[in-house]
Amino acid sequence: MEKKLKSKSIKSLLLILALPLLVSGKEISVMFWNVENLFHPSIERQNRDDEFTPTGKKRYTKKVYEIKLEQLAAIIKKANPDILGLAEIENRKVLEDLIARLPHSKSWAIAHFEGADPRGIDVAILVKEKKLQLVYSEAHKVTYQTGGRTRDILQADVLIQKDTLSLLTAHFPSRYGGQQKSEPKRLAVAERLGIITRELPAQRKILIMGDFNDTEKDKSLTLLQSKYQLQPLLSYQEKGSYYFRGNWQYLDHFLGNAALLDKKSITVKNRGRVLQYPQLLKKDSRSGDTIPYRFYDGNRVQRGFSDHLPILIIIEAP
Repeated sequence: MEKKLKSKSIKSLLLILALPLLVSGKEISVMFWNVENLFHPSIERQNRDDEFTPTGKKRYTKKVYEIKLEQLAAIIKKANPDILGLAEIENRKVLEDLIARLPHSKSWAIAHFEGADPRGIDVAILVKEKKLQLVYSEAHKVTYQTGGRTRDILQADVLIQKDTLSLLTAHFPSRYGGQQKSEPKRLAVAERLGIITRELPAQRKILIMGDFNDTEKDKSLTLLQSKYQLQPLLSYQEKGSYYFRGNWQYLDHFLGNAALLDKKSITVKNRGRVLQYPQLLKKDSRSGDTIPYRFYDGNRVQRGFSDHLPILIIIEAP
């Protein structure tokens, strides 16, 4: 149902083949998770990361891939989201294989486009259509003033009763090369994200989620607040969603616009939180700290999950 248009702004209009399933007086859970390198173990990979192949140094075989899928699916089942934003997924095939391991697998709709990332990692949004309806999706390109592109910002519009909720998912550029040196790239994505919110209808309810590779105190987040009036929606009361060099940080965030915070029609029930399920964490043998339980330890499979913890927020429909 998704039509890809290879143009300056890639768009997809999803045809509505049935009347929308109404949600009345119910909660809608939205989860975001950077699942860390969910590749398909194919050796026929163009401009992709060849570490994650059967012959690569990580020995990423079909069996290892299936273990990774089962591990991710176990957490998704436990959280039971109605909407799931994902980062670091390779293609539609890995999404279909993941969905096949979830309850009601036929009810999930996929919003995804192939992006420009040199490693081939994209973002995606999955919507459980037993409860909601995905009606539109679009990949917004992000280019730098100095030239070059980074990962697209994904928009997915979901129909809830008679209201439309616009979901925007992004995976900001990493801090490779240093936080300050790489900061202009993340600011460029933040600016593009803010502009997209202003281009949407004035009363549209907007929920942003993603891996920003910045904390709530960094410039990309403060820019979105001060210039575009987008409010952080995480509690920031837990340790964080990511652990690096002895420190927990919040790199994953939810933000919302004023319309979403308005208590009329669909709105945010409370601030989002980091999911700290015990199985997502392990004790680091070197530091003694509790850290995210990654799928790989170097090149060794340890049957964990990801270097990021998932975040979750509840939306209320009247």
